[in-house]
Amino acid sequence: MFERHNFKVRTEKNGLLNITEKVKEKIRASDVRNGICLVFSKHTTAGILVNETEKGLVEDMENFLENLAPEDKNYMHNRGPDKNGHAHLRNILTGPGQTLPVEKGSLATGTWQNIFIVEGDAPRTRNISLHLVGEK
Repeated sequence: MFERHNFKVRTEKNGLLNITEKVKEKIRASDVRNGICLVFSKHTTAGILVNETEKGLVEDMENFLENLAPEDKNYMHNRGPDKNGHAHLRNILTGPGQTLPVEKGSLATGTWQNIFIVEGDAPRTRNISLHLVGEK
């Protein structure tokens, strides 16, 4: 069985935004009991990652991405109308999606694992697609 669910997220700043509860809500409302869930960002300047929500770690991850792809660098892409080269490069590091297990109608992640959209070009309204594949 296959189901697709979409939702929108409004980001106000660059960085990580926890979307775990929204994903869990969509899984609970689906008919998929056991299988996988692909969480996918339909954007090249916003990625998806899985990690812990501890405040210091979130700041560390945001600083890590800023250090690897600083916003104030003179990227070739910034020579055009869009000045968001840093956001595209950060997306290379995070990727556009994550595949996660579903068991008994629930997201089957570890205790500390949460799902984040990694925003690189805020403010934006982001489209997130969930593809659920599995059995009833």
